[in-house]
Amino acid sequence: SLVVALLLAGDPPLSRFQLFFAAGSGLGILGSLLLFRVPEPPSMSSLKPVPLLSSVSEVLADPLLLRFFSALVLITIALGITHPFMLIHVKRVYLLSDNHTILLTIAGGAGSISGSLLSRHLTDHYGARPMMIFFVLQIVLISAAVILMPGALLVQQSRMLWVYLIIFFFIGTMGYFTVQHISQVYLFGLLTS
Repeated sequence: SLVVALLLAGDPPLSRFQLFFAAGSGLGILGSLLLFRVPEPPSMSSLKPVPLLSSVSEVLADPLLLRFFSALVLITIALGITHPFMLIHVKRVYLLSDNHTILLTIAGGAGSISGSLLSRHLTDHYGARPMMIFFVLQIVLISAAVILMPGALLVQQSRMLWVYLIIFFFIGTMGYFTVQHISQVYLFGLLTS
């Protein structure tokens, strides 16, 4: 991402974006092909496939699972709206160039890694549900920050603005990805209890 940000400095031609998109797609296809060579875990091959409709009926019949999946659907919708909007919002409001926008996604990536490390240590101590609530509250905080985002107080392209945006992306992306991981941990806890 840092190399892409540096190569997008100034006013790059559209062909450079096409080149990055083609390279990303090619690497994704290569990764997928390599994934086919990874053997299936032995425990997975002994499992019987479960039809989708029977899985849905099982969720609908269990009040706890139904409540969990209802909450998860709402959280997922909120995440789907807020996370992509973060980037669009700062790009439009502060007129950031593409390479500056990519630098913010690097700060977000650091937040995602930090969230994984935090959740790894704190989930065992506090449980999946409190951690899920904590990271959902981070998303609420970021949503409030978008609404209250300083415009007049911070001069465009100033150091204070950059500090604010880096923290904004760090916390927002941490919440976005970690909520998804913690919800899976919580689900597995429900299924095994």
